Amino acid sequence: MGQTINIFLFAAVFAVFSFYINKKFGKRDRLKQLQKETNEYQKQLREATLKKDDAELKRLQAREQEVMEKTKEMLFLPFRSMIIILPAFFVAYWLLAYFFPNYVSPVLPVYLPHFYTIWDPAQWRNQFGSRGIFIYSLMLLGIVIEIIWNTRERIKKARAEAEKKNEEKKSGAGEAGKNA
Repeated sequence: MGQTINIFLFAAVFAVFSFYINKKFGKRDRLKQLQKETNEYQKQLREATLKKDDAELKRLQAREQEVMEKTKEMLFLPFRSMIIILPAFFVAYWLLAYFFPNYVSPVLPVYLPHFYTIWDPAQWRNQFGSRGIFIYSLMLLGIVIEIIWNTRERIKKARAEAEKKNEEKKSGAGEAGKNA
């Protein structure tokens, strides 16, 4: 059981590393901004098409090249971080075989697909080697880290908006007191 915990901790460290690299080099904020702009353009295009507004359609078609450039940028932004993460993953994958050569996981309560048997449930397993446990742990931890980070960001944003509203109320009340 100790080796399983070590593999899980190794996966946790790698998941945090991957998340950090993604945040640093993947430029998620830029990606979100580009998605928002592209969605807004598509919404305007859809509305103009439904209304059959030729003037608006011509204006939007003039912006089409700009939107295509943004779409291209959106597609390539995530690959920047992969330049670092993929080689690190292969090193980690090799290290697992080196440090845990004869490891077999405890029997799991569920059967999971092996990477090349995903489409054949008859060949799914309930025991894995160090690499299989690492990959499943990495996937689980990656999801958990994303959920925690996104929740944290939403809470931070909600607090900032609440503080802004409170400041507006205070400054509004202060001005009303001066006027009275």
